[in-house]
Amino acid sequence: MKRFVKTIALCLTMTLFAALLCAPVGALGASQKNIVSTGSVGEGVGKQTTVVDFTASDLCGFAALGSIGEPTFQNSGAWGTPVLYTWIDSAETETGIRGTLATTAPLTSAETLSVQLLAQYTKTATYTVTLRLEGTDKNGSPLLLEATALASSASWQTVTFDISSFADSANPDTPCTVTVLTHSDAESEQFVLWVRSIYTSTLETYPEWILPAVCAFGGFVFGFALFFMIYRTTCKKNRRYR
Repeated sequence: MKRFVKTIALCLTMTLFAALLCAPVGALGASQKNIVSTGSVGEGVGKQTTVVDFTASDLCGFAALGSIGEPTFQNSGAWGTPVLYTWIDSAETETGIRGTLATTAPLTSAETLSVQLLAQYTKTATYTVTLRLEGTDKNGSPLLLEATALASSASWQTVTFDISSFADSANPDTPCTVTVLTHSDAESEQFVLWVRSIYTSTLETYPEWILPAVCAFGGFVFGFALFFMIYRTTCKKNRRYR
């Protein structure tokens, strides 16, 4: 009986040890996954879906970073609609806007994320825009994306960032914090930041059978054309011999 009890205890110990070895990383202590991406000025390519629309005079849960006062909404002559408007002190550590989406679902399958903004710096012609996405991956570990792009001040810019790696890795059911930062190397100043909207772009996808079907049809057409050419050539040769 004692030997049986010892055997059971040994089996349970080995099972527990194996479970600890095979446990997911997220369960033992989640390590953050960092994604470094890129961005550039220009519209996103593909189907566009609005994530945040400030033209409805709604902050959508976003707040200004480095703001001198509370953000308001002002009518934009370029767009003919109200947009988010706030005075920023560039001497602050972080300047821009930040908000948290209830879920990451709006970013699912997206290739890019675009921000329409105007930063009215007066002491520099260009500035850096940084996008930061903070979420959770499918294993429960923290997920962070950072991407930067260079934009021109004093004119409306659509800055587009590649977020495909983040969208593929993120758990769509968990919250996602979106931060858009502006930074200038020029002397500190107070400037106005306007933000119209944030939207994603998704490339159109087709069923997996489409490509094989197209290839098969193309092969059929090519084969038929080749057969027809051989047939005509053969007929011409037969006529000559007659």
